[in-house]
Amino acid sequence: SGDGFTRYLSPEPLTTPRALEIARPDPSLTAQIVVSAQAVADDHDISVVRGRIFTGDCLVAQFHHLREIAETHACIGIEMETAAVFAAAAASRLPVAALLQISDVSADNKSLLSGRTDEEQERKRRVRRDVLPPALFGALRPA
Repeated sequence: SGDGFTRYLSPEPLTTPRALEIARPDPSLTAQIVVSAQAVADDHDISVVRGRIFTGDCLVAQFHHLREIAETHACIGIEMETAAVFAAAAASRLPVAALLQISDVSADNKSLLSGRTDEEQERKRRVRRDVLPPALFGALRPA
């Protein structure tokens, strides 16, 4: 993870370096999410891809280094949102995992706000509305 706001969620002294600290998802929770997500995704012609994600809450400074970060750390994605989730879970000693939807593709000049066709925008909305909630809730449902 990066070195922004999440640094203040740690009980460690602020002098402890946190940049590039590895956060690992809970294996059991991840497995539940993968099974649930795959079942829902199959019904909607959506691919579920597993891989390493680089997350940090201060990527603005690293924007011009995104390709280098992805190559250096063998990441399939770079994002900012889950850094705080993982930091808070670690501080609270709670299991954590993430299910992400790809929304920006810098290499293709596609972002949330530009570079997407109406059809791509509708597909993104459909996934957010019809796939992510049942995938997550299905993973959390007691067996």
